Amino acid sequence: MYATPLCRTAAYSGCEATCSSATALEGLAWDGAQDVVPSEYEDEVVQLLEHCPEAVGLARQTARVALRSWQMSAATTDMSLLVVSELVTNAVEHAKPPLAMHVGHQREPEQLWVGVTDGGPARQPGEWTSSCSRDEHGRGLHIVGSVSDAHGVTFHEVGITRWARLAAR
Repeated sequence: MYATPLCRTAAYSGCEATCSSATALEGLAWDGAQDVVPSEYEDEVVQLLEHCPEAVGLARQTARVALRSWQMSAATTDMSLLVVSELVTNAVEHAKPPLAMHVGHQREPEQLWVGVTDGGPARQPGEWTSSCSRDEHGRGLHIVGSVSDAHGVTFHEVGITRWARLAAR
């Protein structure tokens, strides 16, 4: 179904834990969201992320390495990294842990699938959203929709995956 993944990493450095333990984060993320990328995508990268603002930068780094290995153009890389940033930020600000980023690559026709799985809606918005006025936030999913060929939401037993599909250009 999938080629050997480029990497399957768990990242817990860079910010304070918001989960009771890394083991709980791994268990929940893998049990409910390990087969998230559609089966037509031959290559896949999955990264567990800590529920904190620094997760956005780590997700972008991991996605950039994968996109480079798949020889994506600069334009496709830029759009994909924008989607990664918006989806991870959305999860950090509006969802419960755990977080997992998924990037899939299909060779024919060449396209990418980017998704972020989280633990479902948080009871309260994140610190950044709570600290700013309404006109300073709320455009992330609109941005994802404008740069992707398709986007949507998939519900799982343990959470939600917000995803986008982008043609390689």
